[in-house]
Amino acid sequence: MKFTLFLIVTILFIQSCDMHDKRIKRKYIIENSTSREIKIDLYASNIFQKTTTKSGKGVIIEGSADDGGMNKRIDPFIAFDADSIVITFDNKKRQIYYYSVTEYKLKGLPDNKMRNVFNESAYTIESEDLYRYIFIEEDYENAEEI
Repeated sequence: MKFTLFLIVTILFIQSCDMHDKRIKRKYIIENSTSREIKIDLYASNIFQKTTTKSGKGVIIEGSADDGGMNKRIDPFIAFDADSIVITFDNKKRQIYYYSVTEYKLKGLPDNKMRNVFNESAYTIESEDLYRYIFIEEDYENAEEI
């Protein structure tokens, strides 16, 4: 009986180690490549989470997520723990990004302009576990006046 219990515990431990090795981990970075001040407000289910600001070039915010070893898709909204993001440029222009399970929405831009912080294809893939979104001057130009 003790041997059987020991064997079951050992098998479960080995399986959990195997799952950990297959865990998908990913870091998402949002960066400013302009000389403008960019403020990011994060919201989850219409509840304000936090603000981060960066004047000039550099990393604005980083977020990380993993799939818990379940081979699930990891999206930027999971890494940033937000389903909407408000981007404010120089306190003059604003862009609002929304995440939806069925589609990516970007207020104010036509469907063919899907540079959206929630759209993984808008990120530069630097490695299997590092994705980078870079705000460029065109993002400022496409934003709405406040």
